[in-house]
Amino acid sequence: MTTQAPGFIRRHRLLIVTVCIIALFLLAEGAVRIVADRLPQPEHFHDPAVEIKFEQMEEIHAEGETREVVFAGSSMMNNAANPNQFTELTGITSFNSAFPAANPFVTERWVIEEVVPRLRPKAVVYDVTSLGLNGAVPDSNSFPNYNKSWQMRRGWLADLERWAADHSDLVYFRPVLQNPAEYGDIVRGLKGEDTTSADDLFARNRRYGDNGAKNLIVEQLTQDNNQWLAQTAFKAWDIDNAESRAGLDALARQVDELEAMGIDVFFVEMPVQQGFIELHPRGIVDYDEAMAVFEDFAADHGVTWIDLPSDYSSPELFHDLNHLAQPGADQFTHDLAGYFETHGV
Repeated sequence: MTTQAPGFIRRHRLLIVTVCIIALFLLAEGAVRIVADRLPQPEHFHDPAVEIKFEQMEEIHAEGETREVVFAGSSMMNNAANPNQFTELTGITSFNSAFPAANPFVTERWVIEEVVPRLRPKAVVYDVTSLGLNGAVPDSNSFPNYNKSWQMRRGWLADLERWAADHSDLVYFRPVLQNPAEYGDIVRGLKGEDTTSADDLFARNRRYGDNGAKNLIVEQLTQDNNQWLAQTAFKAWDIDNAESRAGLDALARQVDELEAMGIDVFFVEMPVQQGFIELHPRGIVDYDEAMAVFEDFAADHGVTWIDLPSDYSSPELFHDLNHLAQPGADQFTHDLAGYFETHGV
C-alpha cells in the first residue's frame, strides 16, 4: 500500500478548502446578483444629503459634464444657494455641494477629494459665519463620522474594498448584508416591497432637486436650531484657541490647493438675523471680530470677498436665526448671480 507524503496531504486539503471557499463565494455572488435590484442600497456617506449630492456629481461626471461654480460649506450655504436659479440668471453652470455640519475639516476632504475631481469647477464659493470660527463649540462628530463612512475611509484595505465593490455585488452590498438593522428592509425587498428608508425618501422627494438644490418651499420656522444656538453653540466663545486655529489651517490648506489648481476661491458672509448676532457674548463686537479674522484670512490667501448688496434684516427671509427660507434664498442667489454676471468666472 502506497503512503502519501504529509506535504502532499496538506496541499491536497488546502486545495480542497480553497476550491470550497471560491465555490461558496461564487454561489453567494450569484445569489446577491439575482436579488440585487431588491436589496436596500448601501450608504457611502454618513448623511443622506451627502449621499444624494455624491450620486448627482457621479452622474454629472459620467455624462462628461462640469459645473463652473460650486457653492461649498455648511447648512447655511445648503439652504441659501439655488444652483438652478443661479444658472438661469447667469448662464453659468453651478452646483451646491454644501451640507449640514460641514466644518473646514470636512470640506477639506469633501471639496478637494470628491467635488473638484467630478465637477472640475472654475470657482468655489464658501460660506463664512462667525459660528464657524468658534473653537469652543462642542464637537458635533461630523468630521469623525464623515471619515468613517464607506466612501471616505482611508488605507489600502478600504481602497481594495471599494475597488472590489466595483466588480462584485457581494462586496458592494456587504455593509447592508452585515448590518442587522438592515435585515427588515432586506426581507421587505425580497418580498418585492419598497426598501427606501423614510429619511432617504424625505431627502430625495422633498428636500433636494437637481445640482444639490435644496427645496425650501415647505420649510417653516423652527425653534430647534435656535435653542441649539443659544444653549450649545454660543454657550462658550473662543475664536483664538487651538481648535479655531486648526479650523483656519484646514481652510487654508484647501484654499491653497484650489488656487494651485487654477480654481478661484470666494468668501461670502452669510446673512443672519439680529438675534443670531445678539447670542454672541459681546454681541456685535464678537461678531465683527470674527468677520475681521475671515477678512484678514481672505486678504492673506488671495480669496475674493463677495459683498451682498441686498438688505436681509426682515425675519420673513429666514427659516430660523441663521438659515434662509425660500424668499431669502431667492434673494441671496440673485445677489450672487449679480456679482458673477458683473465679474464673470
